[in-house]
This record gives sequence, structure tokens and C-alpha cells, in this order.
Amino acid sequence: MGDLDGIKRVAEPESATNDRDRGIAERLGRLLAVEVASVTEAINGVHGNLDRLARSLDGVEGTIADITSTSERSRPANLHIEGGHLGSDRERWQSSGWSMQDDRTINATVYDPDDY
Repeated sequence: MGDLDGIKRVAEPESATNDRDRGIAERLGRLLAVEVASVTEAINGVHGNLDRLARSLDGVEGTIADITSTSERSRPANLHIEGGHLGSDRERWQSSGWSMQDDRTINATVYDPDDY
């Protein structure tokens, strides 16, 4: 899954809708070595998985303020980075399969590879 030596902190996602969503948020935080501040229900996005998302966000620093979740198998997600910056290269995000809403928000459907 990747090197976990650079973990800053994984916050307890207080608003997780269930234990499964909380686990996904914590795992994503470990993969990205950033703080997961909260998990909320929200919007649809494009397809991806945790590993690909981690690779896409390589080098991005900050806190993931929101990870949305709406279904049991796939997790449409709106990731908002606080105290960090995604950059303005929309082409990079789109070529990676993500939809970039603004310079701090991308949309992605996050699948847990352990489900398959």
C-alpha cells in the first residue's frame, strides 16, 4: 500500500456515517500521509481507487477537510484540501481521471480495493 513513515496524523473522522466509511477515511489518510479531518455524505464524481488517488495527490500537502461517501461499494467523493493547494493544472487532474472543481477541491469516486 505504500510507505507509511511520513504519516503526520490521522484524525478521528467525527462525522463518519458508519464504521466502514471511518475505516476508508483513516486508510486514505495513511496513504496520503495527511490529516483526515472529517467524513460527510455528499456528491458524485469520477471513478478511481485509493491507490490511484494517493499517487495523484503525491506531493500535495494539507488537510483533507472533507471526504464524502454515498454508497456501500463505491464512494463518490469531494476532497477539499485545507492549508494546502492542489495547483491550477486542470489537465493533470483530468488526465488522472479526477474532476477538478477549483484549486482546492477535486471530485473522485473512491473504491476500496479490498472490496474486490
